[in-house]
Amino acid sequence: LLNIWAAPTISGLGDQTTDEDVNLAVNFTVADWDGQVTNVVAYVDAESDEDWVEAHGELVSSGNARVTLKPKENKNTTGDPLTPARDPIRIVVVAEDNENFTTTNTFDLTIRAVNDAPSMTFIPKQATLVGIPTDPEQFAIIDVDSPITDLSVEATSDNSKLLPDANVVVSGNTYIRTLQLFPVGTQAGTAQVTVRVDDTELTTPQIVDATVGPPASPLYFNSGTITINDGTTATPYPSTLAVSGLVGNVTKVTVSLYDITHPNPD
Repeated sequence: LLNIWAAPTISGLGDQTTDEDVNLAVNFTVADWDGQVTNVVAYVDAESDEDWVEAHGELVSSGNARVTLKPKENKNTTGDPLTPARDPIRIVVVAEDNENFTTTNTFDLTIRAVNDAPSMTFIPKQATLVGIPTDPEQFAIIDVDSPITDLSVEATSDNSKLLPDANVVVSGNTYIRTLQLFPVGTQAGTAQVTVRVDDTELTTPQIVDATVGPPASPLYFNSGTITINDGTTATPYPSTLAVSGLVGNVTKVTVSLYDITHPNPD
């Protein structure tokens, strides 16, 4: 009689799909009618790309095995605005028995693209004095799967008397943006500025503390509106401001204009 040893068998494996950045466990069965399965391994086929996913095979118990798939960060096969679609990843599974006979099976893995939320670099606390704008503060916005044209940035304040939303200015149209604050009034105070970056689907906020200290020199504020007319004097003219509490002679006056609007700004 001849001893004819049979290779192990693998069953219950089929093509798989998972989301980007989401691990996947694939359970299946193995058998060997004239022995026992002693080892199970899994790897990415040589014609696929190992940079897309890690594959690990293991024998869980007698007759039961598992392949664990770990997609690499921000990798997908279905495509997004910054990544073209590609063929599914071929996964190879090998079962080995106690006589060193092996059986190989394969399946395809599709990794679906998932929109990642945008982010931004840290913006430190902003500090200035009454009547003085903060220095321009640069920060970067980041999105691994959205073009710059899809990203928008806005900023708001929780203290409209000290820092109206219109005086929280974000400028720039690249991945580098600039934040500058223009406090109003004559009183010191604090505000929380919320900066948000949006990719049309997801929004990421960052809270920036802002402190406005007392003025270095006495400061007086006129809340009235001044209209500057073409070819004639402004309305009202003159615009007066009551000054009190000073000792000695006034030797210098500096005027700052806020919330300027123009019907034809260009």
